[in-house]
Formats: sequence, structure tokens, C-alpha cells
Amino acid sequence: MTSFEFQELPPGMQGPHREVIDAWISAFNAGDVDRIVSLYSRHAVLWGTFAKSLITEPAERRDYFKRALIPSPAPQVLLDSLHVQPGHEFAIASGMYSLSISSNGSMKIMPARFTFVLRALNQTWLIVNHHSSVMPSV
Repeated sequence: MTSFEFQELPPGMQGPHREVIDAWISAFNAGDVDRIVSLYSRHAVLWGTFAKSLITEPAERRDYFKRALIPSPAPQVLLDSLHVQPGHEFAIASGMYSLSISSNGSMKIMPARFTFVLRALNQTWLIVNHHSSVMPSV
């Protein structure tokens, strides 16, 4: 059984956990579906911001991101805050972001929140669980 001992990262500290988050945001903003899905483990679970069901298969993840990135202009993510709890084999990254999406010909900014569970697999940090949802208005 893996021990879940986490330590807080000092503000501004970089590391492999932050690199995964930055790579995800960069790939999303570039509309690079191949790069996004490469950041997930084969058995990762995704509750996408606009997903109607839990996504558990690689092909489903690819389809979800293809659909998410179709609008023109493509949606963009701006990281607002990040809190990382690093561990030796697992890490949890939670935070908030602003999602810019095209709606009826104009750009709409939607505040949202996320949690990524990362795991070191073969010396590479991959996403094993990802949840994202629009911030409640109340």
C-alpha cells in the first residue's frame, strides 16, 4: 500500500507536478489533442467541465477534447490559482482557472475549478484522475 504523505510546496516552487499542469494548459490553449491525451495514464478517469458522464477510456478522452476544442475561436484556459500537495508517488494539484469560450459570437469568461491527481509511472508524472467544473454562481 502506498503512503499518502503530502507536503505543501512553497509559493512559486516549480517541479514535475507543476510541469504537468503547465503542459496541459499549453496543449489545451494550442488545441493539441494528441499532447493533451498523452498527459493521461491509460486508465485515467476524467470528469470534464462539460462532460455528461465519467470518462474512463483513452478513446473517450480523445473524443471529449476533440469536441471541446472545435469552437472557433478555440477555448482558452488562464490559470488563476494552483495548490499542489506533492508526494513521492502521487500528487494532488487543485486550483481555479478562467475558461474563455465563444458563445453566440462573443467571448464568455467562465470561472472554473479543477483537481488533478498525478502519479509517477515509469519516472514520468501522468494524470490519473481529473475533475473540472464551472464555479457555482452562489
